[in-house]
Amino acid sequence: MDLVGVRPDRLQHHEIAITTVPAFGVFGRPITIAGTAGADTCLWPDDVPCALWQGGGIPVTMQTRAAASKPWEYAGRYTAYTFGFQAQPVAVGGREYRFYAPAWQYTSGDWVVTTQVISSPKYVPTLANFAVAGFNVASAQVGQMVKLTVDVRPGGTVKGALQRWDGKYWRSVLAVPVTKGKAVMYVRAAGRGTKTYYRVAVPGMSYYGLPIETTGSRSFTLTVR
Repeated sequence: MDLVGVRPDRLQHHEIAITTVPAFGVFGRPITIAGTAGADTCLWPDDVPCALWQGGGIPVTMQTRAAASKPWEYAGRYTAYTFGFQAQPVAVGGREYRFYAPAWQYTSGDWVVTTQVISSPKYVPTLANFAVAGFNVASAQVGQMVKLTVDVRPGGTVKGALQRWDGKYWRSVLAVPVTKGKAVMYVRAAGRGTKTYYRVAVPGMSYYGLPIETTGSRSFTLTVR
C-alpha cells in the first residue's frame, strides 16, 4: 500500500507478536504457534491510554527459514481476530518462524492507514518421531531372546542405542543400527527377578537440510523371570 500523502494523524502503527511457541516439535506432527496482531488506537499524540484494535480481522502471513543465513519463505496465511491468531505448521525440522502484517486501511469514523510490521522470530527445534520402539514382550525368562523393533521418522540411517535407566541416568547398553528409519534386532534377557526401563535413542540428523535433534523414545519395560 502506498503511504505517500497520508496525514500523520491518520497513520497508525501495527503491533504484532508471537505469544506462544512450543518448546519443540515432533517430526511430521503439527505444532501450534499463537500470536496477536492489531493497530494501536492512538489517533492523536495526546490520545491516552492506547489500546489494541483488531476490527474485523487482520491478514497475517507466516514466514519461515532454516537459519539466519537463509532467506525467509512463505509458509501460510492467517487472519487475526479479537483473540489473536493461531498457526499450525507441520514440524519437518528446526526452523525460525515469524509473522508479517502488511500496511492496510480501515474506516472507523474516518479512514486510517496502518504501517506494515514484522514480529520477532522464534526458533522451534524438532525431535524425531518414534512410531515404534520396544520389545515384542513385556516379560521373559532369563536367557530368552526378545525382539526389539524400531520405526523412527524421518527415515535416516544412523547409529542408535538401546539405553536402560539406572535410577539417575540413561545408560547405553547396545548399539542399534537404524537403516532408513527402521531396525530389528534380538536381545538376550538378563538379570533374573529384575524389571528394567529401556528406551531407544537416535542421534541428531537432518531432513532436507533441516536439523532433527537427538531424541529418545518413550520408555518401555522388560521383566525377567
